[in-house]
Amino acid sequence: MENIGALQLFSDCMKIFSLEQVDYFLGQLLKHYQKNSCSESMRERVAIICNNYLCYCYKQKLDGDNIEAALDYLASLETTTHFLLYQICHELYFNLFSGNTEEAAQIKKLLMKCGYQECMEYWQI
Repeated sequence: MENIGALQLFSDCMKIFSLEQVDYFLGQLLKHYQKNSCSESMRERVAIICNNYLCYCYKQKLDGDNIEAALDYLASLETTTHFLLYQICHELYFNLFSGNTEEAAQIKKLLMKCGYQECMEYWQI
C-alpha cells in the first residue's frame, strides 16, 4: 500500500489481472487511503490508479465493483491546479459511465484542444 513502485506497477499492469483481483486490490487501497493521511505524491499515485481503473473498465466494457469509489476518490481531491487533470478525468468518466456521451465528447474535445491527443488515443474514448 505504501510502495510507490509497486503501486505504479499495479497501475500499469491492470489488464493482466482478472477484474476480481483488480477490484479487490483497488478496494483495499481506497479503504487504506480513506483512513490514513498521505502525501500529495501518494494521493496523485492513487488518482492515477483510479484513472487507469476507470479507463480499463470503460475500454473493456466491464462493470467493476469500484467504479463509483474510484469516481468518488477523484472527485474528493483538492481543487488545486496540481489535481486539475484528475478532476477533469472524473467529469469525463462520470459522464461516460452515466451514458452522457455528448457531455463526455465535449470534455474529450477540450482535452484534445489542450494538447492531450495522445491520452485520448490511448484511452480510446
